[in-house]
Amino acid sequence: MIRNILIPALAAAALLTVWGNIVWMYSGVMQKHFRQVPMESATQLLTKQLFPESGMYVLPYADDPVNDATFQENYRKGPRAQIFYSAEGGDPTMKREFMLYVAHNFVAALLVVLLLQAALPALGTASARWFFVSTLGAFASWRILIDAIWFPQPLDYHAHILFTDVIGWMLVGLVLAKMVRYR
Repeated sequence: MIRNILIPALAAAALLTVWGNIVWMYSGVMQKHFRQVPMESATQLLTKQLFPESGMYVLPYADDPVNDATFQENYRKGPRAQIFYSAEGGDPTMKREFMLYVAHNFVAALLVVLLLQAALPALGTASARWFFVSTLGAFASWRILIDAIWFPQPLDYHAHILFTDVIGWMLVGLVLAKMVRYR
């Protein structure tokens, strides 16, 4: 179990983590999607007044959007917004988030290794195993686009995440194709 499942999952999780760090922290490609809020200090003060608790806020809002004419008119004319808000401060080094990211990558990699193990009898070649892992990764990554479809979120931002994730899973596929074999 350790050699066939845990070690490949750890290797895959490490690769996903390193790949994600290169893209997010060092390439600068994702930062092009973030914009600075005008008058940041004043906006922070106003935000604390407008949003007393952490949560997700939408503009416009209605309990019953189908039957609320005011909502429908406001939705048509805009602006529309979706705000993820944290009233509490946080650690700017994001150590907790990074540890959750590593754990998330490990669970995702472990699930893929388990699926690969189950499919191994039908995946006799390394290229078949690579294709299996890459396709699973693309399938799982594709879901990110739904937020850009339903909410006022930039499609190009989610497309970058999709592209980054698919490339990451293709790299993981190369590693797992060599490490996980039918015995």
